[in-house]
Amino acid sequence: MADSPDHRGSSDFVGLLDAAEVLGGFAWTERCLFQFVGSWSASCSSPEMAIVLADHARRHAWHSQLWFDRLPELSVVDAESLVASPSEGVTQVFRTMDESGDDLTRLVGVYRVMCPHLLSTYDAEIARFGDVAAPSVRRWATFIRGDLIEQWLWGESRIRSLAVDEATVDLAIEGQRSFERHLV
Repeated sequence: MADSPDHRGSSDFVGLLDAAEVLGGFAWTERCLFQFVGSWSASCSSPEMAIVLADHARRHAWHSQLWFDRLPELSVVDAESLVASPSEGVTQVFRTMDESGDDLTRLVGVYRVMCPHLLSTYDAEIARFGDVAAPSVRRWATFIRGDLIEQWLWGESRIRSLAVDEATVDLAIEGQRSFERHLV
C-alpha cells in the first residue's frame, strides 16, 4: 500500500479544526442573512418583494443548517461554538445593512455585495479542503450556489428597477461602497 502524501506542511492544507471554523463561519453568515432578510421581509415597501424576501430568508436558514450539519464532530469542541463571524468585516457589513433604512440600499447590500462575496468565498475556501471533508461539502455547496445565483439575479433585477435616475443610482453606488469597504 502506497503512503498517502502528508499535506500538513502545505499552505493549501486545511486541517479538520480549520475546516470546522470555516464551515462555522459559513453557517453564521447564512444565519445572519436569514435573520436580516426575514426581518426586512416583514417591513419592506412592496408586498411582492416581501414574498420573495421571505422565501430567500427561509433558504438562508436552510443553508445555515446545511453548513452546520457539515461540521465535523469533534469531541473537544462544541459545534455551536464554531458558528461565529468569519471576520470583523462581515460583521460590520451586517451592522451597516441593519442601519440602512431604504429597500434599494438593502438590496445592494444583500444581492450586489453579499451574494457575490459568498459565492467567491465558498469556492475559494472549499477548494482548500482535503479529500476527506470535501465530497459532502462540495455536494451541498452546489445546491447553495444555485440558490445564491438565483437570488443574486433576482436582486440585481430589483436594483435596476429601483435605480432609475441619477439620485437612486448614486444611492446604490454609495451603498455598495459602504458595504464593500468592510470586505477588503
